[in-house]
Amino acid sequence: MPSVEADLRNPTPSPEAPLTRLPFAPISRSHILHCSYHYWHPRYRTVTPKARLVPLSRHFIDYLRADGIVLPAEEHEIHSSTDTDSGIFSASTSPADSDDEEEGSDPSLEWLEIHQKIKETIKELKGAVHPKLNWSAPKDATWIAATNSMECRTANDIYLLLKSSDFITHDLEQAFDGCEDIASEEPSGFEEIPYHLVLRQTIPALVTSLEFRCFVRSRELLCMCQRDLNHYTFLPELMPKLRTFIEDFFKKNLQTSFPDEDFVFDVYIPPPHDRVWLIDINPWAPRTDPLLFSWLEILQLKGPNEGRTKQDGEIEGLGKGDGDSEDDEEEIGFTPEFRLVNRDDPEAYSFNTPQYSAHKLPKDVVDASGDGEAGLRDFMGQWKDILKRQDAEERSDNDLAPERALSRQTSKQYMEDNPIFTPFSNGVPKQVQQSNARDNDEEKESRSIATNKRKEIQFKASHTLLIGFFLWIFWLHALGIYFFTKGFLLTRLVLDHHSECASPPLEAEQNSLGNPSNGCWHPKTFDKAVIIIIDALRYDFTVPYQGEAHHYHNTLKVLYETASRQPQNAFLLPFIADPPTATLQRLKGLTTGTLPTFIDLGSNFAGTAIEEDNLLGQLRSAGKNIVHLGDDTWHSIYPGYFDSNLTHAYDSFNVWDLHTVDNGVTEHIIPLLEPGEAKKWDVIIGHYLGVDHAGHRYGPDHPAMTHKLHQMDDVLRRIIATLDERTLLVVMGDHGMDTKGDHGGESDDEVEAALWMYSKKSVFGRTQRDFIKPPSTAKDRPTAQIDLVPTLSLLLGLPIPYNNLGTPIAEAFAGVGPPDWRNLATVNALSSRQISNYQREYSIARGLDQSVFQSSLKLEGIASQHWDEAVASGIGNGDYRRAFQSLTAYQKDTLRVCKSLWARFDVLSMIEGISILAFGVCILGFYARSVSRYGIEHIPVYLFQIGTYSVAGALLGGTIMLVDPSLVGLDTILLGSAGGGILGFGFASTMTEAAFKYDDLPIPNSAWGWLSVAVTLLQAIGFASNSYTIWEDEILLFLLVTFGMVALISSFRQSNVADRSLGIAQSLIFLVLARVASLSRLCREEQMPFCKSTYYASSNSSTSAPWQLSIPILLAVVLPSIIKHYYTKTLSYNGSATLWIGVTLRLGLLASAAFWILDAADDNDWLLDHKSTLRTSKMIIARLTLGLAFVAGTTYYVWAKPCISIEVTSAVEGAPGQSQDPPKKKTVTVAGYANMHGSRYFLLVCNWAIGIVLMQKPMGAGAIGILVVQVLALLEIVDTNNLSQSAIGPVILGLLGGFHFFKTGHQATLASIQWESAFIPLKTIRYPWSPMLVTLNSFGAQILTSVAVPLIVMWKKPPKQSGLLGSIANDDDVGWLAEETLDVI
Repeated sequence: MPSVEADLRNPTPSPEAPLTRLPFAPISRSHILHCSYHYWHPRYRTVTPKARLVPLSRHFIDYLRADGIVLPAEEHEIHSSTDTDSGIFSASTSPADSDDEEEGSDPSLEWLEIHQKIKETIKELKGAVHPKLNWSAPKDATWIAATNSMECRTANDIYLLLKSSDFITHDLEQAFDGCEDIASEEPSGFEEIPYHLVLRQTIPALVTSLEFRCFVRSRELLCMCQRDLNHYTFLPELMPKLRTFIEDFFKKNLQTSFPDEDFVFDVYIPPPHDRVWLIDINPWAPRTDPLLFSWLEILQLKGPNEGRTKQDGEIEGLGKGDGDSEDDEEEIGFTPEFRLVNRDDPEAYSFNTPQYSAHKLPKDVVDASGDGEAGLRDFMGQWKDILKRQDAEERSDNDLAPERALSRQTSKQYMEDNPIFTPFSNGVPKQVQQSNARDNDEEKESRSIATNKRKEIQFKASHTLLIGFFLWIFWLHALGIYFFTKGFLLTRLVLDHHSECASPPLEAEQNSLGNPSNGCWHPKTFDKAVIIIIDALRYDFTVPYQGEAHHYHNTLKVLYETASRQPQNAFLLPFIADPPTATLQRLKGLTTGTLPTFIDLGSNFAGTAIEEDNLLGQLRSAGKNIVHLGDDTWHSIYPGYFDSNLTHAYDSFNVWDLHTVDNGVTEHIIPLLEPGEAKKWDVIIGHYLGVDHAGHRYGPDHPAMTHKLHQMDDVLRRIIATLDERTLLVVMGDHGMDTKGDHGGESDDEVEAALWMYSKKSVFGRTQRDFIKPPSTAKDRPTAQIDLVPTLSLLLGLPIPYNNLGTPIAEAFAGVGPPDWRNLATVNALSSRQISNYQREYSIARGLDQSVFQSSLKLEGIASQHWDEAVASGIGNGDYRRAFQSLTAYQKDTLRVCKSLWARFDVLSMIEGISILAFGVCILGFYARSVSRYGIEHIPVYLFQIGTYSVAGALLGGTIMLVDPSLVGLDTILLGSAGGGILGFGFASTMTEAAFKYDDLPIPNSAWGWLSVAVTLLQAIGFASNSYTIWEDEILLFLLVTFGMVALISSFRQSNVADRSLGIAQSLIFLVLARVASLSRLCREEQMPFCKSTYYASSNSSTSAPWQLSIPILLAVVLPSIIKHYYTKTLSYNGSATLWIGVTLRLGLLASAAFWILDAADDNDWLLDHKSTLRTSKMIIARLTLGLAFVAGTTYYVWAKPCISIEVTSAVEGAPGQSQDPPKKKTVTVAGYANMHGSRYFLLVCNWAIGIVLMQKPMGAGAIGILVVQVLALLEIVDTNNLSQSAIGPVILGLLGGFHFFKTGHQATLASIQWESAFIPLKTIRYPWSPMLVTLNSFGAQILTSVAVPLIVMWKKPPKQSGLLGSIANDDDVGWLAEETLDVI
């Protein structure tokens, strides 16, 4: 066939002349330069795959042009190559290396900066790149690479490809061949070719069938075709969509912006075919391969603006012809031709010859082989002559490197041993293959061992440093939390001072005082005391109620009766607790007289011993024998205080047990009150828990509460009957309970307890006649619980504890008949002077200015003056009454100041903590962004600078502390250390140039990304608002509904009908289920009356309604079927799924339903004669269910096979009627392959769902079931909208976890903690299982959504997807979910 070349001087042939040249317009040098990657890449950077350009120096170009392949050392300080992948040994790997080797042996010494830049770029682009020069890529040299591909992982891999490629040589030597203006015209700005090395990040899972070449003429897209010349069955149906995308891309990005009118560009449209990437721009010249077209066809194709008249350059007879058809086509509109390889095209089957096979040997060898054996002999002769001249030069020039000599000697020996080339095989001479096969195996093995050893050492060292870096991040977060909590959690300084019997704050009026037998500071009234605590005894439980009575009304009558009928023997008052209303904090207040703060709250679960001065300590110092019965919390805060022989403590956390503790206390307290046993004790503390447990289990308005209050009434009457006149009886509640029977907060029902004192002898009185009857409500005449401490201390003749802030209760000291104002003033003077001493010492210890107590100091002066005047006047009741009132006012004001002082946030400390945490998060985000580019190579620099600056910051903090001693030393040093470390990291990041580039900033680039940011910020900001905290459940519902609506709108915009239908359906399911779940609610007090609780049978109950028991049963029937439906859509309901979802999940849910039915039977006494059997059965079912979920379930998940089904079918091939049996073609079908990872992992979610459903009440079980379905709907939404790489998936999972936290009967209050869940599978408290069970109940929804996070990137992702595991491990949004969960907690 004659050669067809472009005639640049005569582009338009004569119609009569035969066609010998393609009718190309003259090609200019500027056009070639415009197609250079370095020219057009900056303009189209946003639409091209990630790439970096390295400008090349003259020395590097000379290296590429030089003959031979000499590779530089990878690491100049190491004299042996560790690259075992390439199989090519450079001169630097030769055993002949010696210490006197000269620099000239390493070719990279003249371009070290480029060499280093290439290595850094490879690391930046995740360790794998594809190289090219300005125009060409070394595709013809892939045969020499170990991977047989363009992928390079080291600099030497790149050099090897570049130096072995004829395409690269063309760029270097013949870039402007065929250009008309080579000699005559020098385009402005191009003094020489600015060569660049282009390193393009390897595209994972590149689908070559989706690469297309597009031809542009006169700025109009003329035609396009497939680049991979193989037939693909799926391409024809995608053709309209692909054509539209390419046309839109061209018009938007290239049509008017590229400087030339004619050019060729290549694009890549990866799945899911919604984005076009520009791969390359090629010259409009014969050198560009037209692939499925011929240039002749392309040049004669009609563009959109061309009529049927013959155009310049058109060759007669090659057009489609004239006629009306063309006009019609022009009217319809121009459509670029899109050519694919069809099934029957020869191109689909004629590629037996490997691509670029002509380039797999040097071109000279290929050209010589075309002349037969003679040509090869002549070529070898020339080669031998060249080698002889090189040998002569080596002998005369001893400066040549040993490596080069070795390389040439090897080549020479190879040619001498092979005087003639034998036939080719796959484009490579057989002798070359045999030579490669004779590599030194021992040398390879030793080199491999050394390499592996070095890599092992590097791995251990780098990961040790990485662990150190993350430990510093952990330390930074810990410091931030410390400073924030230090300022946020209310604390008070505990003084270690103790009051002493012999040192009263006032001079004793009687010489007999100063000893415990008569009284330390005040004459004692009683020798003994019986203190009864009825846990959660609310004040309205003790007074008559005239309206519609509840179960807790008019049952415990003895307290009100005695106080009304015998006011000189008893009084009943509202007893107001200071929040938090947890038992342990109340006991501290009842025994120390101080105000507990929220910093003590955590110790409710594991109390620590009280060291400050307290009532029990004063009793023990006075030699009193103390007996304790009941709640074992007393022993955690007062270990060793009680008589071990008479004391009996009981477990306090089993709220399902209403009788064990109460029966035990009654069993032991009544005998101790008998006259014969009275000498064995001085004080008895009996702590009953039945009322509290009845409230927790059933709520206050339940028959069980009536029974317990009747029991308490009976016990108290028996105790009253056995008392003597020397014994004081005190009955009180440590706190109240809310309408559901819970406590811990500060609502009125939780803080309004009751206090009752009784004595057989008449000692009590009233300050007013109207006060004879007890208050009808807790709002009248309330007394603080801390007032009990000075009252009991003075009644028993003990010193008032030093830290006390309480005021003596007036009714205990008013006396019978007219009020004894002198006695009242005296006891208040004692407590006031003790409070004054405490106030003074506390101010000194905390460094407080006296102005803080300005108002109380003024009142103290007035009270002291009135007291002195009363004492001086003698027995004048009027003066003592005035002194009493002044002293009382002073004590109340001091209490007010202390409350405000201990409720004052340390804003500066909070700001310090938040700042440290913010910097820690930013550093973590910076590292997460930079690690993909730089790996962990900068960790040593980070750690060194962090360590240096941290030490400097700590020293600076210590110096500041010495200058200003008022600062807390440790805090100053820690703050300096944290600040120094942060500055060190910032300085290190600038040293390593690991700063963000504009295209890598973590800025959202889609509506979904902005929605994720908006939701996260709204939640973070919302926690600063009280109304947000109160209505958080409704706000979360709003955010979820917002997402559902956005997903619905997005689904309507899907072009694929199947995706559109599925997205719309799942969005609607998500929205409807969110609304259904919102029907389950537990209202907090602040939401009243705008909220109605539905979680329990009523707002006053803690038990489920009978109809709610059907929810777990319905869940067991429906949920597995719904999950099966989702599995069936991807053909994943196979293998492990059929057993675990169809059988095990249903069995576990049915077991949970059975447990709650038995629990209801126990609560409502449906089987009164079989209570023991019921409780045993419940426990067995619960343990088996938890074992099924977490033991058997986890084991099964670990060993479970994928949820796929493999089917092999055979089909007969050949024409019918053949005499021999035709061959059978086997077809393997894998059902469930498209969701193999997601369907298997979801089994783990099912395991957790079984356990979490068991731990919830029936209404909560329904909410968890809805959550599981919402998670599945979310996964489908993420898949149909292609959001697996967006943050929106984990963000919405976080919202779902928080939302269903509220829907499972919880609120952000202590009172909503469902303590009874600790005893679902247990009889008693067992560590660590009991706290774990409470956690599973409280945060089950968050735990379930956290487990589901990996599904965002696993659901409907087939195994062939590259980097799937990395997507899970490096998902930035898991951190967000952890932060979100902590916020909710």
